[in-house]
Amino acid sequence: MGFMREKPAPLYTESYLISCLPLGIFPAPLFYDYQGGLSMKWLKGCGLAALIFLVIVIGAAILFRLTADRAPESASGADTPEATATPVPVNADPPTATPEPETVTAQQLMQDFRDNEIRGDQLHKDQVKYVTGRVDDIRDDGSGYYIRLGFEGEALDFGQVRCTLRDPAEAADLRTGQAVTVLGRIAGLGLFDVVEIEDCAVTQAEAALGGTESAAPANAASDTVTAQQLMQDFRDNEIRGDQLHKGQIKSVTGRVDDIRDDGSGYYVRLGFESEAWDFGQVRCQLSDPEQAVTLRTGEAVTVRGRIAGLGLLDVVTIEDCTVEP
Repeated sequence: MGFMREKPAPLYTESYLISCLPLGIFPAPLFYDYQGGLSMKWLKGCGLAALIFLVIVIGAAILFRLTADRAPESASGADTPEATATPVPVNADPPTATPEPETVTAQQLMQDFRDNEIRGDQLHKDQVKYVTGRVDDIRDDGSGYYIRLGFEGEALDFGQVRCTLRDPAEAADLRTGQAVTVLGRIAGLGLFDVVEIEDCAVTQAEAALGGTESAAPANAASDTVTAQQLMQDFRDNEIRGDQLHKGQIKSVTGRVDDIRDDGSGYYVRLGFESEAWDFGQVRCQLSDPEQAVTLRTGEAVTVRGRIAGLGLLDVVTIEDCTVEP
């Protein structure tokens, strides 16, 4: 028998071969040793191919991660102020100042609406203007205090300009006949030829026309007042009259003009020392009519009660009255 070289043990397994074949870089048949298995060239080639494949996979993963991180930054960058800022016009016009309201007299205002209401609306309606005139009346119509503005010359026998006050305290010291300037929105011509000025503010008050401003009543802090002074305070300025007298209990002196029953109870109507007015009265509602049984018309009398204020037809009412001895 001849000497035969011993066949070396296989250096591979089937699973090892299968794991290297998918690399497809080094074909197995080129390095296969049919006598004993895979050659050393195959093993080295397979290891190098695995290393290259691993580097490629890791590099691709890193590149993918970096690309994914940059995408949100790019999207958010589109919303930055630099990207969305609008260009500023080079020749932008500066803001214009609010024009000063026009000034018109109460007489001219009334005349414009009386001559032609269409023309009056075009000239004045819904516009804020200064209106000048003299104080004819300051009253409370139930919805708020207002100033009735008169005219320099009584050229118009009908109609009036009324200014509804924003803050009645501004007009507390005004007097009938006093020149005044108000600022408000002209609402237009209403019923009975009344031009309404809304949301009025008193901007200027001069001395009373034809004289000086009347002084505050001397009896402002007094517990006793004459019927004539009481009437005068309310007729000159109802705001001021309310401040001085409304809701207060006072003694009122005067002469008996009448004793009547108005359906709600007996009252004494007090006259004045001088008939300064042809309209208006002070009425004392009696709490006990028996106290007035002996009174006579023209007799001087003093009554005491709570002053309720100025009502319809210029009647100052004194409630819960008693006749003082």
